[in-house]
Amino acid sequence: MSDNKQNIKIDVSETIKVRDNLKMRWKQQGCKKFISEIISGWFPNAITKDIEWGVEKTRVVDKGKNEYHETVKDLKTGKIIHDCHEKLTNHRNYVEK
Repeated sequence: MSDNKQNIKIDVSETIKVRDNLKMRWKQQGCKKFISEIISGWFPNAITKDIEWGVEKTRVVDKGKNEYHETVKDLKTGKIIHDCHEKLTNHRNYVEK
């Protein structure tokens, strides 16, 4: 019989990525529609369908000041992929009801 001893080392690790986002809306009392909205945080990348990395998005819609601001940054590359600052009435998706 041999007294040949072997050392075996096993490392197990797991990484958890926590991502969050925030959405806030302000409404006037007695009015159903919002007057301002802010969203900020992590979102899946709708263009590349990259769920793992996603994008960091900040959007401010202010109907009272007629302003629309949105910045989208790719979290994998760090590049800004969309940056828009304009009057809300000039924004392509805006429809006043």
